Amino acid sequence: MTDGNQTRDTARAVKTHLESVRRLLVESPGSFSVTAAGAALAEVTQGLLALNDALREELPPSGRLEPKVREEVAQVLTLSGRVNALYRQAANFYGGLAAESVMNGAWDGASYNPDGEWKSAVPGPGSRLKTEG
Repeated sequence: MTDGNQTRDTARAVKTHLESVRRLLVESPGSFSVTAAGAALAEVTQGLLALNDALREELPPSGRLEPKVREEVAQVLTLSGRVNALYRQAANFYGGLAAESVMNGAWDGASYNPDGEWKSAVPGPGSRLKTEG
């Protein structure tokens, strides 16, 4: 039976990376994306894989983790649940706003014109008459 140091260290590293993702979701949920959080998400993924390996290596024959290791893993699971809840909340809120914007035509001004350039978000004076008239 090992002392669980590798598992605890790995769990702490995962918590650090999960915390950085959580901070991104709290501070700027509207701009959260794979691009913005890609490095932190990759670190979380690698850390979770390493944690899984460490748990397999250090799991005693009894199948029960030491209390300190169990506490670290429980903290990772709790923080992971919080990050997941924040992500779902942001996705639902901002996804709903995006759908409403599309429904109201607000995204029409942010589309490309036939020349491949961005259209102006605010129509110029008289532009409606030019197109419709």
